[in-house]
Amino acid sequence: MLHGMFQKRVSEAREAGDLLPRLLEHIEESGPIRCPLVLISQISRSGGTWLSQLFDHHPQVWAHPLELRFGQSRKSDWPELPSNGDAEHAWEALRYAKAEEAFGSGTYAKGNDDTHPMLFEADTQRALFLRLAEIWKPTTDREWFDFYFTSFFSVWLDHQRRYGQKKYVAGFASMLALEPQSMMRFRQVYPDGWLISILREPFGWYASVKHRAETDEKTKRSAKKRLYGGFDEVEAAYRDNIKSFHANRQLFGDRYIELDYEALAADTEETVRALAERIGLDWHPTLTRQTFNGRSIRPNTSFTGGRKSVLSEEDVARIGDGPMMAAYRTLRP
Repeated sequence: MLHGMFQKRVSEAREAGDLLPRLLEHIEESGPIRCPLVLISQISRSGGTWLSQLFDHHPQVWAHPLELRFGQSRKSDWPELPSNGDAEHAWEALRYAKAEEAFGSGTYAKGNDDTHPMLFEADTQRALFLRLAEIWKPTTDREWFDFYFTSFFSVWLDHQRRYGQKKYVAGFASMLALEPQSMMRFRQVYPDGWLISILREPFGWYASVKHRAETDEKTKRSAKKRLYGGFDEVEAAYRDNIKSFHANRQLFGDRYIELDYEALAADTEETVRALAERIGLDWHPTLTRQTFNGRSIRPNTSFTGGRKSVLSEEDVARIGDGPMMAAYRTLRP
């Protein structure tokens, strides 16, 4: 019922008149979004979605509501954009069709949560992006991203924080931080941005991964969408994740922030207060609540029984004495 109601709202918005001139007028008055990007990225099952949902309703943040993906590329690929001013090429490199389809349906749903209303004009976003490119004639990757985010948040018509001065765009993209070339491109595009990676100790991380795999098996989830094929792949992925922490420390310097998953879980307010101060955001109580467009949402957690309910004795021994724990201790001796 909710889905149908908001599809009707989207249709009525289209029929009420062409939105494009109105949106362009607003952008010409307020200016395009030119904020730095706060990117949350590390291996999956580490709390990235959680942290991004804490940023959702902060009045100084444009918070992207789903995982930030671009074009037809892999999760770990940062898009390569045209230098010749080809707006169609730039649009295809930046747009993520799956998200457009989800947003354009008139509703939002993520993980375990209920469905929420979302009035998003997916068709208008492309037209707006192309028109912005025609007016401002972008010549750098940063300008292409600015116009992409401007078009995205402009056509999100019921966005509850669409007005007011913003400092950042914030988004979560799992696995992106593990690809060195992608991180170098991100650093070049956003030298004033931040990379935040959440470190989760291997017992808790693997318990979440294992429970997710068991859930996938029960629900007959496609093998192509499963995270790992076996424990060897799990170990390799975790070690690659730790390597990325070391590499990104060197690449980003003081623009890189490592958050501890356990600290975030044990005292969310203290941890996020320190994070907000570090990146120059005013404190706001919404930073302690997971929300979508200001509406409270349930955690997208994999399991609630704790790692002991998931890990076998063999798992515990292999993790504790193996390469995953050895890699973790290079960051947490």
